[in-house]
Amino acid sequence: VSRRSTSCLFPKAHCAELGCETGWELLAGECFLFNMRNRLPWDDARADCKQKGGDLLKYTTDDTRRAIEAHMVQFLGGFKVWTGLNKPDYPTASCLPMWRWGDGDYTHPSLSNINWDSEPNNAKGTEHCADILKDGKYNDLTCARSRGYICKYDTTGGICADEWESYGTSCYYFSTRSGSTMKSWDEAKTACRNMQSTSDLVWINSQSEMLWFKQKISDLFRIRNGPSWWTGLNNLPNGDKVNWKWNSDSNLADMSLIEWDKEPNNYGAREYCGLLLNDGTSFKDVQCSSERSYICQAPVGSGCVAGWDAGAGKCFQLNTELRLSWTDARQACMQYQGGDLLALDSPQDAAVIATLVQRKDDRFWTSLNDRDQTDRCHPWVWADGSKADKKLITWDEEPNNYNGLQNCGQIWKNGVFDNSGCSNIKPYVCEYDGQQSPCQQGWSTRKGHCYMLQGMGDATKYKNWVDARISCATSNPNADLVAFDDEDEMEYVTDLVGIKLLADKTISGFFVGLNRDDTNSPWKWNDDVVRADMSLIRWDKEPNDFRGENVAALHGMGSNFVDSLRTAKYRYICQKPTTKVNSAITSATINLAVLTFGVVTVVFI
Repeated sequence: VSRRSTSCLFPKAHCAELGCETGWELLAGECFLFNMRNRLPWDDARADCKQKGGDLLKYTTDDTRRAIEAHMVQFLGGFKVWTGLNKPDYPTASCLPMWRWGDGDYTHPSLSNINWDSEPNNAKGTEHCADILKDGKYNDLTCARSRGYICKYDTTGGICADEWESYGTSCYYFSTRSGSTMKSWDEAKTACRNMQSTSDLVWINSQSEMLWFKQKISDLFRIRNGPSWWTGLNNLPNGDKVNWKWNSDSNLADMSLIEWDKEPNNYGAREYCGLLLNDGTSFKDVQCSSERSYICQAPVGSGCVAGWDAGAGKCFQLNTELRLSWTDARQACMQYQGGDLLALDSPQDAAVIATLVQRKDDRFWTSLNDRDQTDRCHPWVWADGSKADKKLITWDEEPNNYNGLQNCGQIWKNGVFDNSGCSNIKPYVCEYDGQQSPCQQGWSTRKGHCYMLQGMGDATKYKNWVDARISCATSNPNADLVAFDDEDEMEYVTDLVGIKLLADKTISGFFVGLNRDDTNSPWKWNDDVVRADMSLIRWDKEPNDFRGENVAALHGMGSNFVDSLRTAKYRYICQKPTTKVNSAITSATINLAVLTFGVVTVVFI
């Protein structure tokens, strides 16, 4: 991991929360690298940006565009630099090429705001890439010309997996305070790697990263008052006091970042592993066999939901149990996260898929097809109509379109393609963009569920228990007040509450789904008929049944429960599944028939 710069160029408000890699500049909340003197053709420039974890410049907002144009003015001379703007090299005059960012769509709103310099003119029919001039204007140019270039990566990064959070170019997982999650150093390493193949115990390589940890861990200590944290720091196998390293790295750790708490002392000649203490900055050597909380780290964009494999900024799933026709397979893929059948967009895609299918004996549907050649510019395209790069497709003495009926492409274990009849029943490979979150913005994600804390910072948005349920269901027909299945889930949600309350110190609880019909009835979650597992509930000298209090709220810093009246007004926590449900429900209208014996009934019609 490279050192991050905390210098902030525009706007200043982002400095406190975002960081860019050294050499990258923070503009409009995103990180940019201006390669003004390293001149490359467009394809090579893009490859270099991707190797650095980003891509060629793309405007996501008008703020980004204005920031880049203002920043370009400072460069002296006639600098012209590549951007991600390009159009496919269509071979026929009958096709109407359009501009796009990278491999993206042709309808991105930012494309209408390109400030062309009396261009594009597509001189000699070969100008399919665009550079930006010092004055912020664009010019189309032959892609083989060498130019400087602007790389970009988003500091909020790609998706981090459930329960992980991002900082810079990494995702971090902080284990819950549950006793069942306490592990030895070796067990913690295994737990990290089991969650993601690219994960390991956390390593710290920069001062800005250390400062972020200090704030994060001190906040967790204030709401948890829990134990210290395993990191990857160790001097295994021999316990040398000097030669500390991160995980299995052959290079020594930068000890200027390590603030020892009167350590290391290697007490008993058995303390070979490094703990990060609850102040977030001090380290201590302890026996590797002791059980502690732990922190995992993985690259941003490597997080995919359970059952999917991460790679090349995407999430992939090989479906072998359910076999479908090409059309039905595509529909199945599109039901999840805006996904689709596999499309190879880069050599990295091809390498990931080759690894995933190499041990399989099946042939899998991909989105490659030539089903409708009459109005397409290329015979073989991906399902979204984009051109299939011939350099990424290795045919197995194909395509031969046997009997004129083989118009869909499949891939098999050696990574080669052949064509097959689209109505044939086969396993298939789905993908979705690893930049997408399984929950909408503002919701937190954990193991197939999304969570939203409602009513923060505005007492007028507090609701009684019944109206809180209605509000959850109105925002999404599958949402309800939160219900805890196990201790880990409860600890995760109470941490969310505690962190929020550090910033919002107004006194109010959070309604959850825990309730009972009357003081003589068992507690349950929402409308469940099954009794709630009360061993999960830490009552704060409750329930006291005062005036018939039959619902529950998280109290204080979110760690304890109190009973409450249904008519009291509190904040509340909504929960919903990440996966889509059948169309009859997702397209449902909510009709809320309320208050039979004080219990809300949610009816989908």
